[in-house]
Amino acid sequence: MVVTNHYAHGSRSPEKTDWQALAREDTTLVIYMPGRDFTSLRMELLAAGLTPEIPAVVVSRATTPEQSHQFTSLGELDKLPRMEAPTILLIGRSLDGAQRRSNGNSASVAFDEAALILSSL
Repeated sequence: MVVTNHYAHGSRSPEKTDWQALAREDTTLVIYMPGRDFTSLRMELLAAGLTPEIPAVVVSRATTPEQSHQFTSLGELDKLPRMEAPTILLIGRSLDGAQRRSNGNSASVAFDEAALILSSL
């Protein structure tokens, strides 16, 4: 499931995302431009029924030489340091082991997996 958590400057206040309808244990959430403070997003996703141990990764400046990523879990998402925009946040069981497979490579395995997921839609 691909969603955005960013709205253009000057736009009217949007309706809140219905995380209850989107957040499922068998779904990978791809959140484009999730913002910088993950505290409320974390709380909303946990309230929607996701468990704290679900893997998550934030990818900053994807596909550029400055690309970086941080692995965590949903429960620890709010403890990540701020990363340079633009960012993309991936949350889901499909990321189990992505950190292990990345082995410190400069390219983000998680982002590559997200691209595969998106290309299959």
